[in-house]
Amino acid sequence: MLNDRQANILRAVVEEYIRTAEPVASKMIADTHLPAVSPATVRNDLMALTEALFLLQPHTSAGRVPTEAAYRYYLDHFMKVERADRIAAELKIAVGQASTSEEVLRAVSRALSSMSGETAFVASDNHATQYTGLSNLMRKPEFEVEGHREEIADAIDRVDNAVDDLLKLAQEDVRVWLGSESPISAEMATVVVRVRLPDGSVGLLGLLGPLRMKYGRNIGLLQEVKKMLDSNFEEV
Repeated sequence: MLNDRQANILRAVVEEYIRTAEPVASKMIADTHLPAVSPATVRNDLMALTEALFLLQPHTSAGRVPTEAAYRYYLDHFMKVERADRIAAELKIAVGQASTSEEVLRAVSRALSSMSGETAFVASDNHATQYTGLSNLMRKPEFEVEGHREEIADAIDRVDNAVDDLLKLAQEDVRVWLGSESPISAEMATVVVRVRLPDGSVGLLGLLGPLRMKYGRNIGLLQEVKKMLDSNFEEV
């Protein structure tokens, strides 16, 4: 059980790491996030959080990086969903130009990928899975390591081969699967929601990215697109 100070330090590490992709040092936390707390206290709490497996300390750095457990704690206790009004306006225009269900799904996938900076997908039994933004994953620092690009290909295969199972696991509310929680990839975060597609079938809308993703923004995007799909774009 974390005390309030430790929880706030953990929050600071997660948010800074999401922002920078660099290990987070105790001095930065003390100076920027908790100026009323002494650097020594911050260092001690970082050590305690590391021993509790919320943080890791890379050998080449004095800073810390979050573990899967840290991201889960952050999601459960601190994450705030952001409004996503802009995607509604953009999709209204794109969908107005689409003449088939497949074109609608491509427009949805493109808009999600563009605004999230992640890989977006729309899957169902009735349609070929639409992917957009695979290059977004390739450019992430986490996936520049040798072998991780193969994991991206494997994750795509898992989506294609398990649409039925994924639809059962997904819910009407947006779900976040972190690493080992995910049936798609133990190396990534997967944000998914079940939606009603233009032809009336049930589909899966999702984003694939590193654990270091902007969850509040991405959940807000999926919520907005789900609302539009479920209402057949009659409401913004």
